[in-house]
Amino acid sequence: MSVTPHATDIHAEDIHPTAVPLPAQDLVELLTRHARTRPDHTALVHLGPDGTEVARLSYGQLHEEACDLAVRLGGIAAPGERALLAYPDSRHFASALFGCLYAGLVAVPVPLPTVPLPTGPASGGRASARTASVIEDCAPELVLTAGSEEYDLAGHFGGNVPVLDTSQRLGAPVGRWQGYRPSPDDVALLQYTSGSTSVPRGVRLTHRNFIGNLTDILAAQGVGELADPAHFVTVSWLPHFHDMGLAQILAPLSAGGSSVQMSPTAFLRKPAAWLRAITRYRGYSASAPNFGYDRCVDRVTDAEKAELDLTHWRVALNGAEPVRPGTLARFLAAFEPCGLAPAALSPSYGLAESTVYVSGFRAPWDPLTLTVSARAADEDKRVVTDPDPADARVYVGCGRWPGSTRLVVVDPSTGGECPADGIGEIWIRGAGVSGGYWRQDEASGDKFRATLAGDTSGETFLRTGDLGFVHEGQLFVIGRRDSVMVVNGRNHHAEDIEQTVTASHPAVAVGGTAAFLAETEGAGPERAGPEGTGPAVVVVAELRREALAALSPAGDPAGLRAEVTAAVQAKVFAEHQVAVTRVELLLPGGLPRTTSGKVQRAVCHRMWRDGGLRRWRCEE
Repeated sequence: MSVTPHATDIHAEDIHPTAVPLPAQDLVELLTRHARTRPDHTALVHLGPDGTEVARLSYGQLHEEACDLAVRLGGIAAPGERALLAYPDSRHFASALFGCLYAGLVAVPVPLPTVPLPTGPASGGRASARTASVIEDCAPELVLTAGSEEYDLAGHFGGNVPVLDTSQRLGAPVGRWQGYRPSPDDVALLQYTSGSTSVPRGVRLTHRNFIGNLTDILAAQGVGELADPAHFVTVSWLPHFHDMGLAQILAPLSAGGSSVQMSPTAFLRKPAAWLRAITRYRGYSASAPNFGYDRCVDRVTDAEKAELDLTHWRVALNGAEPVRPGTLARFLAAFEPCGLAPAALSPSYGLAESTVYVSGFRAPWDPLTLTVSARAADEDKRVVTDPDPADARVYVGCGRWPGSTRLVVVDPSTGGECPADGIGEIWIRGAGVSGGYWRQDEASGDKFRATLAGDTSGETFLRTGDLGFVHEGQLFVIGRRDSVMVVNGRNHHAEDIEQTVTASHPAVAVGGTAAFLAETEGAGPERAGPEGTGPAVVVVAELRREALAALSPAGDPAGLRAEVTAAVQAKVFAEHQVAVTRVELLLPGGLPRTTSGKVQRAVCHRMWRDGGLRRWRCEE
């Protein structure tokens, strides 16, 4: 992959990927261009629950379906109005998305609720509560769906908002579409945040944001160097309403490649189905959160591995949640014999407020991980490499950012830029950064228009809320600002403690932990002192199904509880010098999660306090 310097004086830390501008200023122009130049090339493939192909759309067919829907929408809603996209799978989603864009509507992807939407403040489930929150915030003019009658979406709105089943086409000739062309600064989509740290907020994403961010994604993945864009094939099980899942559709469509889609449920039931699809369709790029890679290692059998050929998988993106060094090592060990190249492992960083992508390109000499002094990181907020083994902590590198982006690490206490190898909050500015949240000007100002202390240039930045550092040109993300716990005067990131808990005992589920401070009278929620003088450190951990199954019928549940509790407390104290006061063990699936699978630590804390967690009891 070729690289270009970001500055005149070339240094290793200034290397960025070569970007080739997309031949369009908006998403409408992008699809119509491909429909003209490569109408018969496959744009989308949809796989059924068993991994078999059930639908395929060419660029010409996708364009026709989008035109048909745009004509239909033109008689219902005006440009700029919102349309909720609630689909059970990706088969009709892409046509609906582009149909909205062709009609000038603002698309709002949401998860289809697993139960009917609540009619009051109570929620019937995670997806329902999130969707209800989105509906209240964006006030859609209509709802688009397909084959979802059992959810009674129309009934939820009292019949006041049209609900269209887009699987039933109008049959309008393509020529009836008037060829609407948006401005690059028109809002194309509201991408609601995952809700892992707060109530979901609608990020306003313009056509300019998408074109800029997709350009950076294609550059980072080396798509411009492919002999034929048809070789750029993504294979995804990620939800289409999630920013990372949406990118797995739009990135290949922007380049003229193909997107192969399967449902999240199909992956969760049989992770090998994803890897088989990568093999069958010669997937070039495929993304998953960290837990997805762990699931593959744990669930794919040797017999299933024998059928895989992963030699074409060039970009194995790992993002959307903290990337664990142990996961990278386990996944490579398990699937390198299947043809997976070590260079394919691509930890990345992004967020909805920056469309999706921030960093992930890796120069040939960039390490996947970096070992630093834990004490220097926690106490001095700086990176010291080659530490004493007893003081070592390993962080995963999330690659380099594109030359079109400016990234700075800022000291939260001063608002000024940190010195080299300093640890602080990550701030960014670039083409993919949104202008703010939908109808939330006050929150947008604080988040999207931050300025460096003492800077008079007028440059504004997005405050990501994530902490990290830059070392030799590569970004390392270490946790959230709001996840920092102060114990005995020393900072600890909840993510680090959670990783230690996962490694403490084989019965603890991978990616199934949460650590927080439980308030006591007279003490703040973010600071703990010596035992008895401040909040208690609480760890909540899901148990693996296999561990519970192994107890029946003659196991010792009480013994397992004591064993896991002791292992967690010993491991956390040994690595962090933190005394864990409470260890709560949960049944599998007991932790609250976002629709993309991220643990909702704040919600977990609240549920723990209110007694709402599904605790494992020895008699269960």
